[in-house]
Amino acid sequence: MIGRMGDDVPKPDDAASLRPLRGAAGRIVIVPRTPTDRQRRRGADLEEAILAAAWVEIVEHGWSSFSVPRVAARAGAGKASLYRRWPNKATLVAAAAKREGGRVPGPLDLSGSLGDNLELLLLGTAEFLQGPFGSVARALAAELPSIPAADRVVFDDTEPVRVALAIIDHARDQGEIGPGAIPASVVNVGHALLLQRFLFHVTPPSGQDIAEIVHAIWTPAIHAAAGAAG
Repeated sequence: MIGRMGDDVPKPDDAASLRPLRGAAGRIVIVPRTPTDRQRRRGADLEEAILAAAWVEIVEHGWSSFSVPRVAARAGAGKASLYRRWPNKATLVAAAAKREGGRVPGPLDLSGSLGDNLELLLLGTAEFLQGPFGSVARALAAELPSIPAADRVVFDDTEPVRVALAIIDHARDQGEIGPGAIPASVVNVGHALLLQRFLFHVTPPSGQDIAEIVHAIWTPAIHAAAGAAG
């Protein structure tokens, strides 16, 4: 509406829902704000939106062309909101990668033995590392000095990998392993070794590498920790 007197003139209570725009011939036009304008995300919702936007930025532009202003625009946040929580590009990308790496995939194929199921899991993880996550992991390895210690963990070996834990729990339910407690370091050892080989070797881990990790190291460690089935 254009500066008209009468019923169309906004009342004081409506002022927060309106915004001025410059129309044709320089006239000021008053239009309703959109829900996005009025509803600013806060707290956990804002953080989730920023990290999701950061991951899209990584997928579309990669590490070298990553743009914090584009992330802020996509998330509907101010750049100051990003820099208060993540002081530089590396810390933001590390947080987005950690979020993406922790996402639970679709339904698991639990039709095989413990070792077979873990091998399938690592084969899928190796494929995942060939995409944007793997590129980020390699880039962040070179950026560690610029990342605060509390934000350096992309793969957190203090928390069990949820998918691996689900496979182990299934094996326990099937009577394949005993009831003993399994430390997070054992639950995660397969992913830790896979990531180590990925970071320190030019070529991706082969199927033979993965089979060796699972059947020579990971599965025996789980059996040793859990004990024999009753």
